[in-house]
Amino acid sequence: MAGTVTTDLIFFSGATGGTSDCDSLTDWSGTGLDLDTVAFVQGTGSIFTYLAPATTSRLTDFACAAIDIQNKVIYFWFALGKVGFLDTKALGGLRLRVEDASANWGEWYVAGSDTLPHNGFICHAVHTAIAFDDVSATPPDKAAITKVCIRAYGSFPGKAYTWVDAVRIGTGITIKGGTEASPATLQDIIDVEETVGNQWGVLSKVEGILYAQGLLNFGSTTAGEATFFKDTNQVLIFKTAIVPTDFFEMRVQGNATSTTKVYFGDKSGSRGISGCVFRSAGAPKFKFTAIDTSITDLGIYGCAFFDANTISLPAYSATREVLSTNFEACAMILLDTCIVEYCSFISADDAGARVTDTTDPPYLKDSSLISCPYGVRIPNTGTYKFDNLKFSGSISADIDNTSGGLVTVNCVNGANPTTYTGNTTINNYVDVTVTAKDENQVGIQGVSVRVSKLDDNSVVYMNELTDVNGVATESINYPGAVNLRIRVRKSSVNGTRYIPIETTGAMAATGFTLTVILYVDGNL
Repeated sequence: MAGTVTTDLIFFSGATGGTSDCDSLTDWSGTGLDLDTVAFVQGTGSIFTYLAPATTSRLTDFACAAIDIQNKVIYFWFALGKVGFLDTKALGGLRLRVEDASANWGEWYVAGSDTLPHNGFICHAVHTAIAFDDVSATPPDKAAITKVCIRAYGSFPGKAYTWVDAVRIGTGITIKGGTEASPATLQDIIDVEETVGNQWGVLSKVEGILYAQGLLNFGSTTAGEATFFKDTNQVLIFKTAIVPTDFFEMRVQGNATSTTKVYFGDKSGSRGISGCVFRSAGAPKFKFTAIDTSITDLGIYGCAFFDANTISLPAYSATREVLSTNFEACAMILLDTCIVEYCSFISADDAGARVTDTTDPPYLKDSSLISCPYGVRIPNTGTYKFDNLKFSGSISADIDNTSGGLVTVNCVNGANPTTYTGNTTINNYVDVTVTAKDENQVGIQGVSVRVSKLDDNSVVYMNELTDVNGVATESINYPGAVNLRIRVRKSSVNGTRYIPIETTGAMAATGFTLTVILYVDGNL
């Protein structure tokens, strides 16, 4: 294993020396509790409930030393003899309950017979910022909780079992370390997660698919700790859990005294391949945050982000780039000045991408914005260059100018925004290029080239001499699909004279290009 994996998840400490690892009964109380050293997930055992008569509840309560649970996630494993024993989730079939020293309590309804996929052990995650589903007259003090309870309600026949194992509190997992020869990978996390001494329940793998229900940090903020992470062709899904909609996050982080290099996918030439797929399974959306200035290299190559929350990219560096990646049904992508090329922004929740880059050439180029409410959002005044940015199906506008002032957009290489909000000027620049060659296909320097409007010779689009390669070119604001008159001649005194050419052509949305062959005028 190349990567080093750590977590901030901890067990609850018992009021009299026990622990919530469920390897002993110390500090546990409830209905028919006993220790099971055969059926368990973590450690050496689990705690089960068993009663001979039928019951309507099974209580598994842990008395702990006072602990602040605010803005944390409580993870616990639960299993039972039959899913049908439980009430539905709406009725609170499976509940997580916390109490303070004054016996004030609050409960979250975690699951039920209508939501559990099977009887076996499942790790459930509940963020403590989520509102209680049921609460005492006085809510509990989350800064000083003294009891954590896993309780099941329903119709339990005689001699039925429920199990609880490994109750923890924390937020997620960090992976760091690795080298270019032996990178850290997501499989490193799985290898550590699945050891019997851990089983945190933050990241799992089922038939090749990764499922997350916590924070995933890539890289170390500790000075001197380097990271080289790289993974390809993975599918990572953030589960439906009881957490805030903006809690899940993939965070790339580093430190100022060592290198942090993180790659998802491979690079082939200027394109991204073999990328990873990241998506949300339900209402809690995941964020992707890579704005730490200590990130040395970031490569997102050939990836796909589906239904993500905010994706925040870093400031420019030649070694930080996003290539050939799709962002579909995501919140607005915050590009900053990161290199972003050959990407698609599809059916965004709002604007496809936020553009603040006024450099020339731009860092965002050769990309598509498809069926978004707004294609791009520009929050600052200034002049922006759109290089082969293709807009299609924008619902409200291609450009959403929220700056409150003038935004000028110069479009080149087929960039095609047409609709906008605010005080916005769109200049659609195209190239008019004429190449003059002799009969041996050699470029002729100093040829006079004039390109004008066919039906109005006073409208001139280009009037200049060819360069050493025989090329004359001019970048102009696209005048529409107009017909052109082209005059090409070279008849300078004491030089080679050529038979002049006059011809016609048509301006296209991509500009105009023509090559002419000039023949020496033998009459002179």
